[in-house]
Amino acid sequence: MLPEKMPTLTPALRHLSETEVDNRTDAEIERLVDTYRPVRHEKNCWTFWHSGFKNMPRWCKRNVVGWVRRLGPEWDVRVTDMVEGSPNHALNFVDAEYLPDCFLRKNMTGNTPAQHASDMIRLPLVYLVSVWMDSGTVLLRSFDDAFWYLLENPKCPYEMFVINFHYRRYEGQILNGFIGARRGNPFIGRWGKVFFELWKNRTDCSGLRYHPLIRHLGLIDGTNADRIGIGGPKGNSAHIMVDYLAQDYCFERVRLVVDEAENWDGPAYYRRHVCFLNAEREYFKYAALMPTEMHVKLMSLPFKPELTRESEEEDAFGQLPGAAALAANPDPDEILLQQAARDWLTNISSSCLAVKFSGGYWWPGSGWAMPLAVTWVLPDHEDDDILPGTWAEWFRYASTHLQQTRNVPVYGTYCAGYEQSSVPGFLQAEAERILYAGLLEPALETDGWDFIPQFEAKL
Repeated sequence: MLPEKMPTLTPALRHLSETEVDNRTDAEIERLVDTYRPVRHEKNCWTFWHSGFKNMPRWCKRNVVGWVRRLGPEWDVRVTDMVEGSPNHALNFVDAEYLPDCFLRKNMTGNTPAQHASDMIRLPLVYLVSVWMDSGTVLLRSFDDAFWYLLENPKCPYEMFVINFHYRRYEGQILNGFIGARRGNPFIGRWGKVFFELWKNRTDCSGLRYHPLIRHLGLIDGTNADRIGIGGPKGNSAHIMVDYLAQDYCFERVRLVVDEAENWDGPAYYRRHVCFLNAEREYFKYAALMPTEMHVKLMSLPFKPELTRESEEEDAFGQLPGAAALAANPDPDEILLQQAARDWLTNISSSCLAVKFSGGYWWPGSGWAMPLAVTWVLPDHEDDDILPGTWAEWFRYASTHLQQTRNVPVYGTYCAGYEQSSVPGFLQAEAERILYAGLLEPALETDGWDFIPQFEAKL
C-alpha cells in the first residue's frame, strides 16, 4: 500500500504508480546498503562516508535510501568507507595502487581530510563502473531517462556525464559531486592519474595550487568568486579554494592537454564525448532561487498549501515571485512565507535532476547564514528534513513518490535525435590556451605560462 498521498502542487509533477514506488521500510533498505554486494553490472551509484554508512548524518542516510527508491532494482547503491573490517571498505572495490598513501595509512591532516578522502576514492570507483554522487545530494528522478540512456546508446558519442559550473575566466569547468561514465572511461582514468600525482608524498591539501601539473591554470576568476563560496562577510581566499577544489582543477588539466605520444586530445574528447547539466539551473538551483537565510525557515514551516496559489515560473532573471515578495517585506506574514515555500520547493522538485545541499566552506565565524547541510546535523535538528507536517516532509515525499513531466535538458555537441538545447558557446570553440605535453609533464614558464603566485594561506 502507498502511504497517504500528498498533493503534487504543480502540473510539472505527477504521482508515481503503485508499481513504481518502492514500499520497503527505510530500515530494510539501510540493511541492504550496509551489506557487501559484489559488482555485477555497470549500474552502480557510489558514495563515501569515511566512518561508514551507520555513522552518516541521518539526513544523508535518508538521501541514500531515497536513491535506492528512485533508481529501482536495476541500480546498486553503495556507500564505501574506511572502517577496518567493514564489508564496504573502499579496498573491497578498488585496488590499493589507485589510492594515495595518505588514504591507505589514514594519516591525512588539515581541516577537510574526510572530503579529500572522498575525492580520492570517487574517480577509481567511477572508472571501475558507473556513477558517483556526493552524500549530500537529494535525487529527484532516475538516471536512466536523464542521461544514462545517452551513455548506453551505441549511436550516441557521449561516454561521460558531468555538472558544468563556470568559475575560471572561460567557461568549461565542472563540479566533481555528480559524475557518470561507462566502465574504463579514458577521461576518468587520466583524471584519476593526475589527482593521484598531486597527492604523492602529501598528507594535506595546503599548497596543492602550486603543484607543477595545475599551477599554470591560474586562480578562480574574480568575477565568479562569490559563486563558489569566496568572499562573504569574512572573506575567503581564492588560493584556499583552489587547494580545496584541486580535483576539479585536475579535470581542467585533462581537458586542456594534448598528449601526442599517448594520442590524447583533451579538448576534442571533451567536446565530442561529454554531456552536461548546468549547476545553477539544476544542481544548485535551490540556492539560486532563494537566499540561504530562508532555507531552514521555509523547510520547517507547517505544510499549509491551502494558504497558497499555484506557483508561477521564475522570471527571466531566475527569480521566483515568492522570493521577490519576501525580499520586499522584511516582516513577512504567514501567507507570504507559505507562498515562498511552495514556489521554491515545487520549482526545484519539478525542474532539477538532483540537488546538492552543501555546507560549502562554511564555518561559524564566516558571517554567512548556516546552510541546511550544517543545520541538519545539529543534535536538535537531525530529523528536520523529514519532520511530519512540514514543507520538508513534502519535499522528501516528492523525491520518492512524484515524477517530473519534463525532459531533462542534458546538453553537449551531439544533438541529433534528442531534445536538447542548442550547443552552448563554450563547446563551440576552446578559449583557453592548450598545453601540448605528456599527461604528467608540467607546463614550463619558459613557454610563456604564468603560474599561480605565492600566497601564504592554509586550509
